[in-house]
Amino acid sequence: MKESTNGRIKLRAAASIAFLSAIALAARTNSVLVSVSPPEAASGAEVQVPIAIDGSAAPIGAFGLDVSYPAAMFEYLGAVKGPLTADWAYVAANPVKPGEVRVGAFAGAGTKIAAGKAGTLVVLRFRVTCGACAKGTTGKMCISGFVDGLTGMGGSDSCALFSLIK
Repeated sequence: MKESTNGRIKLRAAASIAFLSAIALAARTNSVLVSVSPPEAASGAEVQVPIAIDGSAAPIGAFGLDVSYPAAMFEYLGAVKGPLTADWAYVAANPVKPGEVRVGAFAGAGTKIAAGKAGTLVVLRFRVTCGACAKGTTGKMCISGFVDGLTGMGGSDSCALFSLIK
C-alpha cells in the first residue's frame, strides 16, 4: 500500500476494513437457523425442529417461512411457541402439502423481538415414520420463503440433516 503524506490512503483502507467487518458480523448474526433434535432417531420417535434467529437487524413483530421435509420419513405433529414468541397473539404452523409446513406469527399485543436478539421463534414437532428405511437413511429439514420480519435475513434455504437409526 502506498502511503500518502496526508494519510488518505490509510484512512480509506481502515474504513474499508471496518465496513467489511461490519458486513461479516451482520452475515453471522442476522440469520435464521434450523436444527433437528435429536439429529438421529429410530422410526416412531418424536423429533423437534427449532427455528431460531441469531440476532436481527431490526425489531420483529411478525414473520413467516416454509419448512420442507421428506414426507415419507416424517409425520408433522404440531408447533409450540419459542421463548422469543411466548406472549405473541398468534404462532402457528400448518401443512401446505405433504412434505411442507408454512409457519406464520404476529405479536399482536405481545412483545416485539428487539433488534439484535437471538433465540428460538417456534419449535415444530415431527414423528419419524420411516420403518421400511434402512439404517443411516438421511433426510433434510429445510427453511425458505422468509417474509415480514425475516425478509432479508440470512439462512434462507438452510437445511438440517437427520439420520435414521434402527
